[in-house]
Amino acid sequence: MRRSLLAVLPAWLTSRVVVLATLELARRFVSQLHPTNPSAALRAHEGLLAWDAGWYQTLARGGYAAGGTQSLRFFPGFPLLARALADLPGVSTGAALVVIANLATLVGLAVVHRLVVTDLGDEAMAGRTVWLLVLGPAAYVLVMGYSEGLFLLCTATGLLAVRQGRWWLAAGAGFVAGTVRPLGVLLAVPFFVEGVRPYAAHWWATDPALARAVHGVRERHSRVDAAGRGPVPAGVTSNAFLLPSVRSLVVRVVACAAPLAGTGAYLGWVGATYGNAFLPFEVQTQGGHRGPLTQPFTSMLHNVVAFLHGHHVGSALHVPWVLLALVLLAVAARRLPASYTLFGAAMLVVSLSSTNLDSFERYALSAFPLVVAGAAVTTRPEVWRVVVVGATAALVGYGLLAFLGIVVP
Repeated sequence: MRRSLLAVLPAWLTSRVVVLATLELARRFVSQLHPTNPSAALRAHEGLLAWDAGWYQTLARGGYAAGGTQSLRFFPGFPLLARALADLPGVSTGAALVVIANLATLVGLAVVHRLVVTDLGDEAMAGRTVWLLVLGPAAYVLVMGYSEGLFLLCTATGLLAVRQGRWWLAAGAGFVAGTVRPLGVLLAVPFFVEGVRPYAAHWWATDPALARAVHGVRERHSRVDAAGRGPVPAGVTSNAFLLPSVRSLVVRVVACAAPLAGTGAYLGWVGATYGNAFLPFEVQTQGGHRGPLTQPFTSMLHNVVAFLHGHHVGSALHVPWVLLALVLLAVAARRLPASYTLFGAAMLVVSLSSTNLDSFERYALSAFPLVVAGAAVTTRPEVWRVVVVGATAALVGYGLLAFLGIVVP
């Protein structure tokens, strides 16, 4: 892990320099040009504690009683950690949020780097993945007091753990992820895929007809040994695909349930306190936030039609990123293990199931397997240079718009 931390440090530092420079640019714009939009001065002044970070700061200071019903859509894992850190002398809640967010991002990037190196065997691709994660259009939230960094740490740790057969570690990461963000429950998807792989391998190996049918799929994806801890060399006999023990099965079930348990613990508290366990989701689906649930892609098509008629031009900015995410999902399906792909697909489907596509880029950033897929197809140096320049420009552009109150992170 130390080697991975050193490997990701340049990218982590660079992105922070870029984002802080962008914030300074926004503040100079406000101080010198005095825009009529009052939100511009407010967001530029709030800086790294703007937008959702302000809600987290309120929760870290006074809990949900201080934030009111609207604050219930923010899960408690992140502000609870900040509150604990703020108990130290001289540490404010705002500083605690920013410190935790940035340190969690650093460690999360290191875990992603180690995941790609150990699981996919490509250190160069691991490096590209890290750079893409910190230079994406919404990566400025990894510098702000947002929960994305902690969520990245949990999801990357969980996926690495199940790929290595460390199910108790996966259970812990999954539980915390379920308390950090509503999307944490989706970690149950890759956990389930990895949990049933030995059983599927055993079934395929003991059924000659089925084994021949899935031979091509098995050649493209790594397989696990009897303990589920690592790749099995090609050409092994069916005797190698032994079913895990009952104890191993129980641990796998616990890990798969852990993300749901983390979210369930918070919803249970909400139900006991407010009389409605699903109130966080009801608040989130209100018109001023994500809006009512809808069929995936319906909002995207609506935005395209509105753009063609000269309306909601700003909303149409999300459409290219949706298309890019779909392309990367197709790449993941061809190049990455099934657990990576299905986790990215689940994140993408949920992100596209809201009437309001604001913050889509931030949600897509959390689907880090899609970023791994992007790193897999940017091997040529000339392509990589163009991607880095474009990503950095997008980071500065979107960061500037967010710090001026024009784009919702």
